[in-house]
Amino acid sequence: MRLLAPEAPPQLVDVTGVDPVDELREGAVRFGQALTDSVQDRVRATGGAVGADLSGGPDSSAAVALAADAGTVHAVTYADGYTSGEDMAFASRIAEHTGARHTVATGGDEQLPFGFPDRRGGKQREQAEDDKVLRLVGGHLGTLACHR
Repeated sequence: MRLLAPEAPPQLVDVTGVDPVDELREGAVRFGQALTDSVQDRVRATGGAVGADLSGGPDSSAAVALAADAGTVHAVTYADGYTSGEDMAFASRIAEHTGARHTVATGGDEQLPFGFPDRRGGKQREQAEDDKVLRLVGGHLGTLACHR
């Protein structure tokens, strides 16, 4: 079962015809193989070099580990005052274990499009939130323009 075809753009696939399994173990093995094939096929389709968000959680850690088995990974972890030290430690360990290049991008509330509730009222709070979003989008657009 492949949800992403090699050398093809991602697309929705009808999986309603997939035979269910009776045993959890068999299902886990089939899921693991499908996930491995999907991630590694995408890495190979890019020529063997990919970038990946790496939070240190189980989802991104698995994706980075599987991708690293098929090519070169540049993993990026975003850290701010709300980031768990445990997540940062796991992200670093995964990057080291897989040989992925690891960049930690640090920031604060001003880089996030959200945050803890602003104590200002009404229009003033709305303007502050709009300004955060514009700074975030503007920063990403500037970064994209520099990489062209």
